Amino acid sequence: MLRALYPISALALFASLLGPTARAAEAMVMVNLNYSSEELAAARAVAQKRGQEFVVVPPEELIPLAEPLFKLRLKLEANVKRLRPDLNKSAISAIVNDFSRRGAASDKDPALTNALRDDVEASYRATADLAKYEAKLGSMEAQIKAKAAALRTRGVRVDSLIFSGHSDGANLTGESTVRLSAGEIDRLRGQEPQLFNAPRHVLLLGCYNLTETNRERWRNDVFPNASLIAGFGVQAPSRWRENAIKYIP
Repeated sequence: MLRALYPISALALFASLLGPTARAAEAMVMVNLNYSSEELAAARAVAQKRGQEFVVVPPEELIPLAEPLFKLRLKLEANVKRLRPDLNKSAISAIVNDFSRRGAASDKDPALTNALRDDVEASYRATADLAKYEAKLGSMEAQIKAKAAALRTRGVRVDSLIFSGHSDGANLTGESTVRLSAGEIDRLRGQEPQLFNAPRHVLLLGCYNLTETNRERWRNDVFPNASLIAGFGVQAPSRWRENAIKYIP
């Protein structure tokens, strides 16, 4: 269930996103660590309806590289589960991650590696290709800092901010090499404070961000001026599920 922090409800947030026309020189910024084309399209549509500039990090040009890889990993997970029904979710993830890192050299379960060799090798190649492009772009912290500085220099105010990625409630990760730690968020807040002080609306599309333990940090330390912060106090829906994007429009 989506949870909203005071003073208004989650439904009111998204009604407001589709409501009044944006004031001049405003932007919606999306940090799309999961490379989700569906969430990106939904967010862009909202920004367009409000007359806002839409800014996304990392570049959406990487999505055609990333999404086929992530779907391939899901296929591998399903096949590992089928062939080894005794394994739990954590063990399956560890094996598939090793496939992506080491390819046919993976020795966590040689029988599985051999049985799924074609997809294992395809996953390894796709992971390496994506990592190569990500390395050229630099860290998520550096990319976000550059975008925030460019908006500030042009006098564009960040009105809404969306983070989409896996989360333990404080640290954000993608399904590849992209990472944004709590420490990096704090450092960005010191370097580009307007990115965190200006937004009226913040949407955290990741697990556990608004638990009893974590929500006070997001509210008081990270986004103290937001009129609403919405996110999940439990496990968030998978990016591949239809309802994963319904919280944006």
